[in-house]
Formats: sequence, structure tokens, C-alpha cells
Amino acid sequence: MNIELKARKERRYFVIRVLFYVFLMMFSYILMLTVHTGLPLPCMLIPCAMCFAMREQPLSSAVFAMVCGLFLDSAYNMLPGLSAVIMMWTALMASLLVNNLLRRNLINFIWMDAVACAVHGGLHYVLYYFIWGYDPTGEIFLLVFIPEFLISNAAGILLYLLTGIITRRFGTVNEHYIEEKNGDIVRE
Repeated sequence: MNIELKARKERRYFVIRVLFYVFLMMFSYILMLTVHTGLPLPCMLIPCAMCFAMREQPLSSAVFAMVCGLFLDSAYNMLPGLSAVIMMWTALMASLLVNNLLRRNLINFIWMDAVACAVHGGLHYVLYYFIWGYDPTGEIFLLVFIPEFLISNAAGILLYLLTGIITRRFGTVNEHYIEEKNGDIVRE
């Protein structure tokens, strides 16, 4: 395969992967805004950002997580930028860990997603309820934040498996070599 052709194909696959992730992000945002069951709903934007962070490079994962954080601020009616900063740093750390130290597997995703959800939910609770004395008994934390944390992690597993299918189909381009009878190696 020609080097320029391979580079063009990899760029095209990256754009397709990002479009799939943007579609998942929009679906998660719409799900958070429109479905009202009276029960805590999963915060699907955090696992979506963590899936992207585990499968892409650190800079692009930080930017994607920041956009997810801005959508999350809009969905929760929070101070614009707070979730964006939190998610940018958690996704950047997750991406750096996966690219340099850890393997890309489901167990690592589960604990990284749990840490990201715990950091975001904990800071949200502390900055919006605990400091101002709105929840002195911790009832909101027990009835809203912990179920949302558990449901978000469970839904994140499905997102991770879905993004794995996308990455396998539109991942990096592998070159195949064929050895001819005379001993020469020819690119396919």
C-alpha cells in the first residue's frame, strides 16, 4: 500500500471514528435531557469521554472530554466550564495511562470510568450541596449521586463494547506483505 494512500485512509478512518463518537455524545446528551423517569439516569457523557480517551491520543481525548464536559454542564444546569475542566483532566490522565502504561481492556476501563464518575460526582456534590448546607444528612448523596454513579458505570460497559466495534472497523490501517517465489517481499 502506498504511504500517501495509507495516510489518507488513516485520516479518513479517524474522521469516521470521531463522527461516531460525536453521534454517541449527542445521543447521550439528548438522553439526559429528554428522559424523565423519576429515577436517577446514567450520566452517559462521562463514559463516552472515557471511551474516547482510552482509544485515541491524549490531546484529542482532552478536547473531546472538554466538549463533553460543556454539554454536561448544560444538562445539569451547572457553572459552565466546571465539568469541562474536571473531565478534561480525567480523560487526559486516562489517555496517558492507557497509551504509556496500561493495556486497553474492559477492567481498566471500568476502574478509570469509576474514578472519573466519582471525581465528577463528588466535586459536584461538595461544591453544590455540602458546602452550602443544602444536604446536612447526606440524603441527596445516597439517593441521587451513588445510584447515578452505579448506573453510569454499568452503561459505560455497553458504550465501551460499542466503541470497541467502531475502533476495530475503523482503526489503524495495517499493511500486508506477500513474499513471492523469488524471495522478494512485495506490499499488497
